[in-house]
Order: sequence, then C-alpha cells, then structure tokens
Amino acid sequence: MNSTPPKTYAQLLLPRGNGYPMWRPEPSETLPEHAKLGVDVGDVGLITEDGGFDFLFNIFLPADHPINTPRGVPEGFIPLPKQPYQILHNSAHHSSREPISSNGARTLRINFDSTFQSPGSAITGGAGIELKFSRSSGAVLMLPKGAGRTDYQARLTLKEYATQNAESWYQFATGPPLGREVRNGDLYLVRGVDKTTDWQLGAFSRDTEEQNFSIQFITAGVADSKLRMARSVEEEGVFTAREMDQSQISERPNQTVFIRGLKIRLRGFTRARLGIGKVKAGVQDIHDLSPSEVLERGQGSVTSLYSMVTSLTRAQAEHPSDIINEYLLATCQEARVAITDDDEWCSILRESDDKIPDKYQLITRIKQKYDICVNADSG
Repeated sequence: MNSTPPKTYAQLLLPRGNGYPMWRPEPSETLPEHAKLGVDVGDVGLITEDGGFDFLFNIFLPADHPINTPRGVPEGFIPLPKQPYQILHNSAHHSSREPISSNGARTLRINFDSTFQSPGSAITGGAGIELKFSRSSGAVLMLPKGAGRTDYQARLTLKEYATQNAESWYQFATGPPLGREVRNGDLYLVRGVDKTTDWQLGAFSRDTEEQNFSIQFITAGVADSKLRMARSVEEEGVFTAREMDQSQISERPNQTVFIRGLKIRLRGFTRARLGIGKVKAGVQDIHDLSPSEVLERGQGSVTSLYSMVTSLTRAQAEHPSDIINEYLLATCQEARVAITDDDEWCSILRESDDKIPDKYQLITRIKQKYDICVNADSG
C-alpha cells in the first residue's frame, strides 16, 4: 500500500464501522475555546491531509459564541436549534485496554521480561497485549481509558439544514478570510464523535507481502498498570506511532478518535460559480419502502451499472461518501446537492472486509440496501 501513515491508518480502520478514524485526535491549539471540547456534534469543517479536523464553525451555536467568533460564520447564518433529547451518549462505548485494529490481526495476552523501544522511551518487562498482523499493512488504536460515544439522532433535520445552506458553507470556506483550498465534497458536518483523554495509535505498510509483524502494549511493572505501546528496535522505520495522555491535564475528554457525519457535494462546483438550487439527492433504506415501490425501482443491467460506476472520477476515494455522492449526482440529474451520512456506508460493511469495498462493490451494496431519493425544497 503506497500511502502516508494518516491515510493508511484511516483506510484500514474505516471497515471497523466506527466512522472516520482520526490520525490526529487532538484539537487545534490555535482555537482554545474549541479545544476545550474538541471536535463536537454540529461542527462543520474539513478532514485534513494529516488526519486532523479543520474546524470552521458550529451550526448549533450563535455567531457570537466564543467557539464561532475566531473564524466567523457564513453570511446569513442562522443557527439550528439543538434538541437535547436527540443526543444519544454512552460514556463507555469503547472498552479500555482493548485494541481496535485492522482485519488480519490477532490479539494475544502476554507475560514476558524483555526490553522494547516505545515511541518515547525504553520499557522493561511486564504483562500486556501483543497484536500479530498477517497482512502487509496494519493499523491499531489503543484506548487505555476507553472512549465515550455521542450521536445526534435527528439525521433528516441535519440533512435538510445542510441542503439549505450547502452553497453558503462552500462560499464561506473558499472565500476571504478563510480561503481554504476545498475540493467539491470535502465539507463535513459532524453528527457523531467518539472521545477520550488518552490514546495510542499507529500504522505500518510494507511493499512486500512479508508477514509476522507484531506490536506490543505492555505495562511498565507492578506499580504501573497502564499499557504502553512498545516495539522491537528492528521495527523502527516501518511502524509510525502517535500517542497522547491528556488525562494528566484534564479529565474532560477532548481527544476525538472517530467522527461520523454528513459529507456534502455540489453539482457544478467552482469557486467562481456557486449558484445552485436546493434539490437534494440521498439514499433511503429500501426496508422503508412498500413492496411495489421496491419493484418500481428497477435493477438496471449489471453492465450499465458497471459503466456508470467506472466513469466516476475518483478511482478509490479516501472517504466512501465521496464515491456515493458522486454517483448520486451522476444518477439524479435534477439534484443539485448530494449528501451521504456515514451510517449509510457503515451499514453495508461486512465482517470479512479488510478495506472499504472498491467503488463498484460499494455502489452495488448501497443499491441493494437503499433507494436513491430526491427531495425538492421550496426554500
């Protein structure tokens, strides 16, 4: 896999179905108010090349809120009223001391007495966990204190709000003073987050199919039960690792290890021309349709679907929603905005997937589970 560590990490952990894996879970120090909570529900921003989140504004907060004032808000911005009863929170969603790893890894409990090189220091002996990878690439996230999960359940409300405001959001991101080099489809409205105070993560990729690669998480001894990432010296240069222990500073979780949300794509997007209507394409679970509606959908030929999908410009997108949104706009010519929720592509993943399906398989599975729906908004 010819890729950077942030992209390798994301591509290998995406199939675990937790949302988008953040290589840089820590918030930006240049936005101190936003950093107190980290990436949160309602944030609009961009996933960066180095695996972080570039926060722009939050849709639930007024323009003069300290979180929104540093970078401002789009012209004509009206915050969306936040409904507390729509928030689902589980403070212990991810277990502590249980690694989240890419497929092809086996977890072993170990007890040994040897010296390993950790990302920051040498660690001697103890009990712990060993991950043995059977593929040429792998990724792992360890949450020593577990992680909580928060999701905003009003998906349709967020989709309607994003459809109404997609154009102004892109104008805001690309125009002065922000001037971001935003590609069409990059804007992300966060609907769910997994947060913690303490994490260790890493990824590796080899050009060969050589196996027998392992990573250890061990304790420093009886007096210190915290698992620390450790690896032997000969693995230096192959495995890239990062870690953070924010719990020594604050018990408030502000390290966002996974985000879930809505990716938004416009038709005919250019910096000079952002005049669009408000007709949206999306997907709808076919189980919500009547039998006659399912039959009326029509399956189309395999050949025509293959031709349509292979004509999409992105050979293999870094985010599954990019392919789905491009397909939606190619299929629904009247639609001016395409929006895909991460839960939609997560729902078609299979336990055997060690990576996100290629674009043909991805669209085929989406079509098997969902119907394409087009909504016209009179606004």
